[in-house]
Amino acid sequence: MATQKKYVKTNYFDGTTQCAHYLQLVLRAATKKKHLPYQIAGVFCGNRGVLSHGNSFNTILPEKQAHADVLRVLKQYVRELPVRITFVRVKSHQDDHVAFDDLDLIAQLNVRVDHLANWTLK
Repeated sequence: MATQKKYVKTNYFDGTTQCAHYLQLVLRAATKKKHLPYQIAGVFCGNRGVLSHGNSFNTILPEKQAHADVLRVLKQYVRELPVRITFVRVKSHQDDHVAFDDLDLIAQLNVRVDHLANWTLK
């Protein structure tokens, strides 16, 4: 009997939020030694929703908030880290208008992460 694969419909926000979750888990593992003097870590992101919720991790989500489940997890991860995280906006899809090699390092990294996020959603 053949089994049918089931795919969950996702979108760009889901992929970006998943990447933010993975980053928080990496930071959590890297900062296990709480006695070390950690500095504020800047996390570059092109998604305004992730930026907004990531930087306001102590605020309560509205009752009908879209993607509330993943946003609650993101806020929890940020709250529990021994290092302070600041999400910083980087303009997305800059490679649509400028050659990749002409972009600065942050923009190039954002393009690569966007491609990886989209690849994981396929």
